Amino acid sequence: LLSAAKRSITSSIGTKLEFWTPSNCPLGVQLTPYEEEEEDSEYFGTKTFFIKVQLDDEGTIEENENVVQDWGWLTREEMTEKVAVEQGEENSKFYHYLL
Repeated sequence: LLSAAKRSITSSIGTKLEFWTPSNCPLGVQLTPYEEEEEDSEYFGTKTFFIKVQLDDEGTIEENENVVQDWGWLTREEMTEKVAVEQGEENSKFYHYLL
């Protein structure tokens, strides 16, 4: 899981940011059940694992490798407000306590 998280970060924002993970364990997991039309007999839904990542330095996002279109450095309050608008108040509570 940790290796997958590191690969996701470097493939999304490049390799110029130095970061480390204080733990091998996820901080939380969000389960999203499939809609009735997507239901598969073997699976209930998708799980998204959240892993804490700390920056080591001031690095920069590599513009030419930037796959993510909407990114920013947000405080806890800014993040929960953004999630509340995009995903609803219930999900914003999850991010408030996760961060």
